[in-house]
Amino acid sequence: MHVPNGGLRSRGEAGRMRAMGVRKGVVDWILPFPSPTGRYTGLAIEVKSNRGTVSDEQQDFLDDAAAAGWLTAVVRSSDEFVKAVEQWIRVRP
Repeated sequence: MHVPNGGLRSRGEAGRMRAMGVRKGVVDWILPFPSPTGRYTGLAIEVKSNRGTVSDEQQDFLDDAAAAGWLTAVVRSSDEFVKAVEQWIRVRP
Protein backbone atom coordinates (compact mmCIF):
# COMPACT_ATOMS: atom_id res chain seq x y z
CA MET A 1 0.00 0.00 0.00
CA HIS A 2 1.24 3.49 -0.76
CA VAL A 3 -0.16 6.63 0.81
CA PRO A 4 1.07 9.73 -1.07
CA ASN A 5 1.25 11.96 2.00
CA GLY A 6 2.04 15.64 1.75
CA GLY A 7 3.10 17.74 -1.16
CA LEU A 8 1.21 19.90 -3.58
CA ARG A 9 -0.24 18.33 -6.70
CA SER A 10 -1.36 19.77 -10.00
CA ARG A 11 -5.10 19.66 -10.62
CA GLY A 12 -4.65 16.89 -13.23
CA GLU A 13 -2.46 14.76 -10.96
CA ALA A 14 -4.89 15.22 -8.08
CA GLY A 15 -7.74 14.04 -10.34
CA ARG A 16 -5.81 10.96 -11.43
CA MET A 17 -5.00 10.12 -7.80
CA ARG A 18 -8.66 10.46 -6.78
CA ALA A 19 -9.62 8.17 -9.67
CA MET A 20 -7.17 5.58 -8.27
CA GLY A 21 -8.85 5.77 -4.85
CA VAL A 22 -6.57 8.17 -3.00
CA ARG A 23 -8.40 9.67 -0.04
CA LYS A 24 -7.59 12.96 1.65
CA GLY A 25 -6.74 12.66 5.31
CA VAL A 26 -5.22 9.19 5.37
CA VAL A 27 -2.99 9.10 8.43
CA ASP A 28 0.77 8.58 8.41
CA TRP A 29 1.00 5.10 9.86
CA ILE A 30 -1.49 2.27 9.30
CA LEU A 31 -1.39 -1.32 10.51
CA PRO A 32 -4.52 -2.95 9.01
CA PHE A 33 -4.39 -6.13 11.07
CA PRO A 34 -6.04 -7.23 14.32
CA SER A 35 -4.05 -6.73 17.51
CA PRO A 36 -2.58 -9.87 19.10
CA THR A 37 -5.19 -9.73 21.88
CA GLY A 38 -8.04 -9.24 19.41
CA ARG A 39 -9.15 -6.05 21.13
CA TYR A 40 -8.46 -3.85 18.09
CA THR A 41 -9.03 -4.55 14.40
CA GLY A 42 -6.21 -2.25 13.28
CA LEU A 43 -3.97 0.66 14.24
CA ALA A 44 -3.92 4.17 12.75
CA ILE A 45 -1.43 6.80 13.91
CA GLU A 46 -1.08 10.40 12.78
CA VAL A 47 2.35 11.88 13.55
CA LYS A 48 2.47 15.62 14.24
CA SER A 49 5.00 18.13 15.45
CA ASN A 50 4.33 19.92 18.72
CA ARG A 51 2.56 22.69 16.81
CA GLY A 52 1.02 20.57 14.07
CA THR A 53 -2.75 20.32 13.79
CA VAL A 54 -4.97 17.48 12.64
CA SER A 55 -6.94 18.39 9.52
CA ASP A 56 -10.68 17.79 9.33
CA GLU A 57 -10.02 15.01 6.79
CA GLN A 58 -7.47 13.35 9.09
CA GLN A 59 -9.91 13.52 12.01
CA ASP A 60 -12.62 11.99 9.81
CA PHE A 61 -10.23 9.14 8.92
CA LEU A 62 -9.37 8.60 12.61
CA ASP A 63 -13.06 8.66 13.57
CA ASP A 64 -13.94 6.14 10.83
CA ALA A 65 -11.09 3.86 11.90
CA ALA A 66 -12.11 4.07 15.57
CA ALA A 67 -15.72 3.26 14.65
CA ALA A 68 -14.40 0.15 12.87
CA GLY A 69 -12.62 -0.99 16.03
CA TRP A 70 -9.16 0.36 15.32
CA LEU A 71 -6.94 1.92 17.94
CA THR A 72 -6.23 5.47 16.77
CA ALA A 73 -3.75 8.03 18.04
CA VAL A 74 -2.23 11.40 17.28
CA VAL A 75 1.35 11.38 18.53
CA ARG A 76 3.88 14.17 18.90
CA SER A 77 6.98 12.25 19.95
CA SER A 78 8.64 8.89 19.48
CA ASP A 79 7.70 8.00 23.07
CA GLU A 80 4.02 8.62 22.32
CA PHE A 81 4.34 6.53 19.15
CA VAL A 82 5.82 3.62 21.12
CA LYS A 83 3.06 3.88 23.75
CA ALA A 84 0.37 3.68 21.06
CA VAL A 85 1.95 0.61 19.49
CA GLU A 86 2.36 -1.01 22.92
CA GLN A 87 -1.32 -0.34 23.63
CA TRP A 88 -2.25 -2.03 20.33
CA ILE A 89 -0.04 -5.02 21.20
CA ARG A 90 -1.54 -5.65 24.61
CA VAL A 91 -4.15 -4.41 27.01
CA ARG A 92 -2.44 -2.65 29.87
CA PRO A 93 -3.67 -3.36 33.42
